Amino acid sequence: MPILLCLISLKVFAQGLAGLTFIPMWQGKVISADSVFSIATSTDSLRISTLRFYVFNIQLESENRVVWSSGDEHFLIDVFEKDRTSILTKVPTKSTVDHLSFIIGVDSTLQTNGAHSGVLDPIHGMYWSWQSGYINWKLEAEVIHAGQSNAIQWHVGGYRAPYQTQRAVRLKLMNDADSIQCGLQLDTLLHDWRVIAPAEVMSPSDKAMELSDRFQSCFQIVSH
Repeated sequence: MPILLCLISLKVFAQGLAGLTFIPMWQGKVISADSVFSIATSTDSLRISTLRFYVFNIQLESENRVVWSSGDEHFLIDVFEKDRTSILTKVPTKSTVDHLSFIIGVDSTLQTNGAHSGVLDPIHGMYWSWQSGYINWKLEAEVIHAGQSNAIQWHVGGYRAPYQTQRAVRLKLMNDADSIQCGLQLDTLLHDWRVIAPAEVMSPSDKAMELSDRFQSCFQIVSH
């Protein structure tokens, strides 16, 4: 089964700065919005044009102690836009970072106040309305099957019970190297997409909850 990876690199420099960068990959190779790949479990070909998501409360841990946290600052990651793939963090120079954690989505406490500015500005296309709130993550793709082209549009969000789609990720790091590679293995999400969800998910729902669980499980630290 082919694996679509999102590589996270965490480089710690002498002055204690660390760059966290998200890079989309397919079978170990960097991809672009124009890349086309095959899904092994079907005759579908797939081209992902948009993969965008919010993260906040990024934490770096050392021996069960948080050595850096982004707090409530939100980051909009767009893996096909170079200016929106990197986050700058700060780490004490003598720390050995052994865990990385973050939350996918937008803090529910902000959702009840309507639209915000900066990366939370509706201009970025990640906001529905004051009732539904923000889109936590968005995947848009073209599927080619038997010469026909169809679209996948998964705009996943929801902050009110029973459709709370925010998800937490915590990953154990494998070694003390100065870079971390975290595979976002989207084959877990997409290999049977015709079974798990309709081509369009555009509002809080049971399907949005299921997709959020799958998206959360895609993140894994890989060796390098």
